[in-house]
Amino acid sequence: MKAMGSVVQVGQSVAMLMASLASLALLGACGRPDPPPDILKTQHDALDKAKGVEATIEDSDRAARKKADDAAQ
Repeated sequence: MKAMGSVVQVGQSVAMLMASLASLALLGACGRPDPPPDILKTQHDALDKAKGVEATIEDSDRAARKKADDAAQ
């Protein structure tokens, strides 16, 4: 009867060990989340892009006006 108790204890120990290893594996798989984006840099980049679009539109407008003025003469 004593041997049966030892087998049960070993089985419980093995089950506890397996559960612990599974928990560690799951926790180890979780990496650190990506840091939040730099809000000021994001806004600065968007402003620079908008300024570039504005310059393109102004150049196009100037070219269209010049073409219209040249055609009117």
